[in-house]
Amino acid sequence: MHPGKTPGQRTWGAGYFINPNFFMLSFGANRRKYVGGMCFMRLQSCGVTMFERNLLPVRLASLGLSEIVLSSVGAFVAIAVTGWTCLFFLNSDETLFIVGSMGASAVLVFTTPHSRIAQPWPLVMGHFVSVMVGVSCAQFVPDIVLACALAVSGSIFVMMLTNSLHPPGGAAALLCVIGGPGVQELGYLFVLFPVGINVLLMLVLAVIINHFIPGRHYPVQKN
Repeated sequence: MHPGKTPGQRTWGAGYFINPNFFMLSFGANRRKYVGGMCFMRLQSCGVTMFERNLLPVRLASLGLSEIVLSSVGAFVAIAVTGWTCLFFLNSDETLFIVGSMGASAVLVFTTPHSRIAQPWPLVMGHFVSVMVGVSCAQFVPDIVLACALAVSGSIFVMMLTNSLHPPGGAAALLCVIGGPGVQELGYLFVLFPVGINVLLMLVLAVIINHFIPGRHYPVQKN
């Protein structure tokens, strides 16, 4: 009992004592430990764990420097070839848009070649059906905002129906609407020139380059 205090009277001691696991409150003579703050600290720790798990960068795999370099070189070659192909059919400004779509495909086939969405069927068919939807929206929907929305949502719908989900296909469908007069003048020929040629070139380059990267098999062989 503290001097000058009546029996049973609660007094505050040193206050909060905090460590990574819990904190406690000191009370009077019996120094009762209030560990309710332990819940708070555990929740805080859980929050930090969730932040680290969901937001902090995670390596896809234990990649060696040579594999990283070869993946980057493969993407460089693929984008250079598709860019020159686009220049043959379109002007320089419109080429920038189309190469942007191919860039997303290059990331998939040269960095995650074993994923389902990077395989030849999604790569080829995903682009084909998406561009068909995109050109149709550009041709028959006068409102550009509505045409963009229908192009992306429609491409997702058709890709999922055909089991050819390839995220860059949504970008390709969108570019059919906003790609400019050169793209719209080509109409459905845009499916073949330059998109079709570019996709086939990307596929051939992905097969060849991934073949020379140890541990990779593209396309993935079904058991």
